[in-house]
This record gives sequence, structure tokens and C-alpha cells, in this order.
Amino acid sequence: MSTKITSQAALKNQIQILEIEQQLQWQEIKQDAKELFDSFTPSNQIKNVISEFTHSSDLKENIIDTGLSVSVGFLANKLVVGSSKNILSQITGDFIQKGVTNLIFNHASAIKSSLYNLLAPTKDAEKQTSN
Repeated sequence: MSTKITSQAALKNQIQILEIEQQLQWQEIKQDAKELFDSFTPSNQIKNVISEFTHSSDLKENIIDTGLSVSVGFLANKLVVGSSKNILSQITGDFIQKGVTNLIFNHASAIKSSLYNLLAPTKDAEKQTSN
């Protein structure tokens, strides 16, 4: 405001206007702070995570791919090591588990589509025999 104030009454009037504006701004700041605080409560954080999880297909795919790759890697390790107490065998099993896990995770979409193609004819045959 670049209005020139020439009288004491105009000055008081302008001060009252600015005080009212200040009160409104403080109320707005308090409301914003309350909303911000509420958004960081644990229950709201959990709601946000669940909402993101249910709406994110990429996240679901990554969880499935990770679970699949870790499971297959673990099975590969158990097949190689078995119940052996030999340290060399256990180290070899760990490397194989890491390699298989990475291989499965990096090629998960191709592996899933191959499995689907293998199982799809079986499902089609089952549908035809049940009809």
C-alpha cells in the first residue's frame, strides 16, 4: 500500500485494517499448521501407505517379483547346500542363491509370461473338458 495517510483518523483506520488482516493470516497459519500436524499422525501415515499400495500396480508387481526371486534363490541354495556343514559348500550356496535371485528378479516378466504360456494350454484343456 502506497497510499499517503494525511490524518490521524485515516492512520487509525489503516491500523485497524492491518490488524484485521493480521488476525486472518494468523488464523489461516494456525489452520494450515493443524492440517499439517494431522497429516503426520501415525494413523494418517498408515492410511496413506495403504492407499498408495492399493493404487500402485508397479509396487504390487515389484513385491511379487521380489518374493518369487527370493524364494527361488532360497530353494536353489537349499538344493546345493542341503544339510552340509562344509563351509565351502555353504559359501557356494550363498553365491548361487544371490545369482539365482538376481537372475529371476531381472527377468521376472519373461519368466512369468513363459509360465503363463505353459499353464494356459492346461487351463484351456480343463475348461473344455468341464463343458
